[in-house]
Amino acid sequence: MQIIIDELPDQNLLNTAEWRFVVPQLYKRYPNDDMQINISVSSLPVIQVGYQDIGATLSVDITIDVLEGGEVIPVACISVDVSASCGVEILGNNIAGRLTLQNFSAYLKWSKIGKLHIHLIQVMAANYDGNSLSANRGKAPYIYPTQTRAVGSLSLISSTLKTVVLPYLNLQLKNGFPLPTIDGYGFQNTIILYNYPWIS
Repeated sequence: MQIIIDELPDQNLLNTAEWRFVVPQLYKRYPNDDMQINISVSSLPVIQVGYQDIGATLSVDITIDVLEGGEVIPVACISVDVSASCGVEILGNNIAGRLTLQNFSAYLKWSKIGKLHIHLIQVMAANYDGNSLSANRGKAPYIYPTQTRAVGSLSLISSTLKTVVLPYLNLQLKNGFPLPTIDGYGFQNTIILYNYPWIS
């Protein structure tokens, strides 16, 4: 699977000006240039059946491209391991499902524009609520300058996963996959039972 993204709910994230504090070298080399995101799956998903649901882990590579003078210039690649839960149901004679993002971890695979604050992204991922960063829930947040600069990278990854990757996968899962049947027989009033490590 490969997806190219040139639109996001927060379109500012796809302009180098938004990254001038996160990755100064990017803005210095490509001031006010538009960007696009190239997403590719780097490995097959790992499925784990629990007692109440199904967990899925998917690894993707997110390549950041700068659009300059009609040329697409790859400038950095972030590898992301996505953890999601999956609800399963039977639709007709198909098995269908829906993924919900649980968390993700990221590391810098390569870069032509200096370092990205990936280590800060991983620390903040569980605590970022879109408005503030807090090291401990329930306490008044203190935002360190380096954390503020890393918000752009986190927002980009989170927004891409939630608005593009998971909806795309859910569209495929919504259609479902055919179950083996015997001629003349089908499924009716089906109930999904989770029994580690199987579903029935």
